[in-house]
Amino acid sequence: MCIMSQYHKLDITKIRKLGKISLVLGVTALIITQLIHWIPFLGLIATLIAFIGLTLSLSGLLLSLTTELRNAAMPLVGGFVCLLAFVYPLLVHGLTTPSLSEAEVEQLKLQMDNLLIEKQTEEENIATNKEFYISNNIELYDFEANYIDPTVDGRVPGVVFKIKNSGDRVLNQIEVTVYFHDAAGNTIAKEDFHPVLASGYFYSFDRKPLKPGNVWQQESGRFFSAKSISSKWDEGNATAEITDIEFAD
Repeated sequence: MCIMSQYHKLDITKIRKLGKISLVLGVTALIITQLIHWIPFLGLIATLIAFIGLTLSLSGLLLSLTTELRNAAMPLVGGFVCLLAFVYPLLVHGLTTPSLSEAEVEQLKLQMDNLLIEKQTEEENIATNKEFYISNNIELYDFEANYIDPTVDGRVPGVVFKIKNSGDRVLNQIEVTVYFHDAAGNTIAKEDFHPVLASGYFYSFDRKPLKPGNVWQQESGRFFSAKSISSKWDEGNATAEITDIEFAD
């Protein structure tokens, strides 16, 4: 009998704790909903808190069925507050922020437009700086394009050239585009090559940046191959230009 009484007291204590916790969670959810619902997604957080409190209050109610009904008072109060807090933000504020006024929407659009304009201007400035540097400070010379027999792959179109950086900036990357022409002078194919590629993952001792005043050239007997070029190519008839660079700073 004494043991049964102890278990009875433990159940009552647990019921009251569950009721108090659910009440606190319900009140917290209501405060969030009423005072700071304008912060994005706090309506959703308040609903989640209320749902947890409602679950605890239901647990307390179920446990109270094993004791006297008057012990269900605290879980009932906590459950009612949690239910109110659970439903209120869904009906009044929704899951996110209240609707913005037309003036606020226009202000946001204006800010987005300004950001896009700044981004485009920045990209245009970078492109302009690259074009200017390529035109005035980088020289591509001793360019040749011929069929070469490396003995392994047979005769393949190969190109060789040299590049000098006459400017004052270190170059991490240089892209050279080679255009292959037929006998009539028509471009039938093009290939992109990266003789200088010293950025990120590709950095290695044989792919160093091209510093100011330095010349890049291939080792003796080496060349860039263009195996996919059509047989219509008129051997030796090709042009090359530097199409892109990347500054080290």
